[in-house]
Amino acid sequence: MSTRALQVECLLTPLYDYRNGAICSAYTVNFYAAGTSTAKNIWTEKEKTNPYTTRTLGSDGTVQVYGDGVYKIDVLDGDSTTVYQWDNVKIQHPNIAVLEKSGTYTATIEDDYILVTTTGGNVTINLYAAASFTHPLCIKNIGANSVIIDGSGAELIEGAATYTIGTQDAAVWLFSNGSTWYIANDVSVSATDAVNMVAAFEGAKKLTAKATSIDIMTNNEYLRQINAVGDGYVNIVKVNASNKTEVHNVQKITDGTNDISVPTNGMAAAKFMLGNSSTIAWFYLNTAPPGWKVTATGADSVLGVSGGANAYNANGGTAGGTWTQPTHTHTGPSHTHTGPSHNHTGPSHTHTGPSHSHAFAQSGSTAAISTTIPIVTNGSNIVAVTETAGGSTYNNISDITVAGGTEATGAEGTGVTSSAGTGATGAEGTGATSVGATAATYRPTASIGKLFQLDTA
Repeated sequence: MSTRALQVECLLTPLYDYRNGAICSAYTVNFYAAGTSTAKNIWTEKEKTNPYTTRTLGSDGTVQVYGDGVYKIDVLDGDSTTVYQWDNVKIQHPNIAVLEKSGTYTATIEDDYILVTTTGGNVTINLYAAASFTHPLCIKNIGANSVIIDGSGAELIEGAATYTIGTQDAAVWLFSNGSTWYIANDVSVSATDAVNMVAAFEGAKKLTAKATSIDIMTNNEYLRQINAVGDGYVNIVKVNASNKTEVHNVQKITDGTNDISVPTNGMAAAKFMLGNSSTIAWFYLNTAPPGWKVTATGADSVLGVSGGANAYNANGGTAGGTWTQPTHTHTGPSHTHTGPSHNHTGPSHTHTGPSHSHAFAQSGSTAAISTTIPIVTNGSNIVAVTETAGGSTYNNISDITVAGGTEATGAEGTGVTSSAGTGATGAEGTGATSVGATAATYRPTASIGKLFQLDTA
């Protein structure tokens, strides 16, 4: 506390003996711990190099000394008669000094901020008498174990004999009404911030911010604000049994510029908007937005709506359907192929046969001529007939146009070969066109995003 020594202002102004009006020249000034007759050091310099417990006033009735703490000051005349006595005089620089303790310690009225190291186990801090309270006292646990705060004698703390700080880095502010101790809810605060908190907590359990007063409950549960009428409180923040912070009666969420209104049916409707660890949502993004993390759930799938009688007849929050198409058949209706009427036309041509003989029957007789009759022609008519059958009469044969056994038989070579050109060519029109399922490679065109899970870690 060497940086907190402060000049004793009341001794810088000349003192006069109220009994006779004379200046208190050479009067003795004794310094004691507040409320006691135990001598307490003062110093002649701010650095606290030379300690004293008594000093003599100069001829002008003044003396320059420095104190650090809370004092009882007695001024005595030459007969050692007490002329003036001032008790509970705090002579201390307003800067807060940090006191560190790792074992059992009894706080004094000079203490402001006590850091308690509980690494080696639980540590007990005893309070001084509540009647001596002059300013708030802060105690903070900076270890893994507990700080046990014990009242002086039978004095109570929030109605109990002791109060425990069981959370590392948690701190409490203690206040007294002169007979019992009260605690502002556990807070985590740095030594630097403690300076402002001492001033802010001047109203015992009340923190004043601008024009609004917020009462801090002492049952370790709620932070409350006085309602508009002034006859009750509105719960603002609650720390539940799992040490989770609950915000109550929220009407809007704001960053000071942009507001999000809570639905009229309250937090029940806002719960989905705020979400929890099981909340999963689709975003048109590749990386997770703040407060979210990528989840592998539903990868490479489309978004479906639960219901119906087919693949999506499943509970929401589950997967359904498949990218593989089932084995199937394509069937068309019975049908007829019809072509137009048409002619087939070939080129002009000659049919030529081999040389050959014709055998004739006798006129009026059915007996065959067994004798070969050579036929002699001049190219147009038979010119001689040689009979070899003897004694038979034959009809004359003439105008035979046989030359080498050939004849032109197709002058044009044309003819109608299809009168209608129609016919039924598909009596059934059915057939299996796919005997197996397709590979799972098809994907429709899509705007691709990802599923993200609310990150509550």
